[in-house]
Amino acid sequence: MIGDQDGSRDVRSEYARHRRRVRVGQVLLALAAIMAAVHLVAHLTSSPSGSVDLLAGYPMAAMLFLVGAVLAGRADPTRG
Repeated sequence: MIGDQDGSRDVRSEYARHRRRVRVGQVLLALAAIMAAVHLVAHLTSSPSGSVDLLAGYPMAAMLFLVGAVLAGRADPTRG
């Protein structure tokens, strides 16, 4: 019986860890959208400098989006 309790606790902790990763992915997706929108506004109002344009613009938003999509799209570990 003790083994069953430990097993259910492992499943719960695994599911909680999964949900945290999915939430982090969703936050990264939101940050990517905000970063892309801010970068678009920066281009409309003025021309950002070269390094800012290369590092903090669309490429960074795309990287955040990809990492967020991978984390947010994780399959539920409780389903076989």
